[in-house]
Amino acid sequence: MIGGSECMGKGTTIWPTILVLSTSSATLLVSVLILASYFRGVKHANKTDKTIGTAGFVIEKGAHIAVWISTAAAYRVGKTGNDVWGWTCSTKADEIQDQFESVIDFNSFCNVQVCLEDLAA
Repeated sequence: MIGGSECMGKGTTIWPTILVLSTSSATLLVSVLILASYFRGVKHANKTDKTIGTAGFVIEKGAHIAVWISTAAAYRVGKTGNDVWGWTCSTKADEIQDQFESVIDFNSFCNVQVCLEDLAA
């Protein structure tokens, strides 16, 4: 709190951001495990691939895509403008930017969000 103002609005919803962070972390973990399998040796990775087979590959990729689609849908539902990302692009954030200049750059966060939405479209 600086000068009686809070960095984020009162009642800011954070669950959409936590959901995306959790999904990203799980995806990273799976990717690291796959990479570790290859570091153990291509022979071991190929053996694992043969064991799982095409059906396992399709199920894993399908689940991966389904999780990201559901995460994106839930994020869209939760994105009301009173969430962390929506708040950074608000006029209220612009009004208090000078007070929080040394803490957070709302415009920078807003630009990242807008660029990511453009890439996703």
